Amino acid sequence: MKNLIIVLLIQSAQALYAQNVNGKITINGDDRTSLDLESPYVVNLFKSFRDGENKIIFFYEGADYAKPEEEILPGKPKFDFFKFKTTVKHNGKTINTSEREPMPYIPGDMFLSPEAFNFVPVLGRYMQDGLAYENNTGRLAPGEYEIILEAIPVESEGEISRGLIVFNVE
Repeated sequence: MKNLIIVLLIQSAQALYAQNVNGKITINGDDRTSLDLESPYVVNLFKSFRDGENKIIFFYEGADYAKPEEEILPGKPKFDFFKFKTTVKHNGKTINTSEREPMPYIPGDMFLSPEAFNFVPVLGRYMQDGLAYENNTGRLAPGEYEIILEAIPVESEGEISRGLIVFNVE
């Protein structure tokens, strides 16, 4: 009974202390983006993000940050930790799900490169596993692809709406 009370007190304290965040991940300004690939090679998909043709934006805000005069450590930047989860599907079947280690982010809009998520290497190896490096063409298998991008608050409460990239390879 004593242990149960201690656990409940700890959980209550964490709930009171937890930052409340909300936000979204968008690709080209929308939470769901359909891409028209110029070629079936994963390097061209990566290049489209690198060259700015496609943009991933992570936005979040903290609903209950302290006012400057109420800060425990004045001048300390406000930030929250997020881990990024990526799910890649081909023809409706999940081929990979991965999570990145938590990173601190400050509130507002932030441009994220595709490296923040893990979809480029996953697609580059998909259907190429077992081939020698020089035989790996990086050509995507024909079919429909979905890439689900999620930001998960680590030490905060709240929700970040996910982003979805869809494309078809002929």
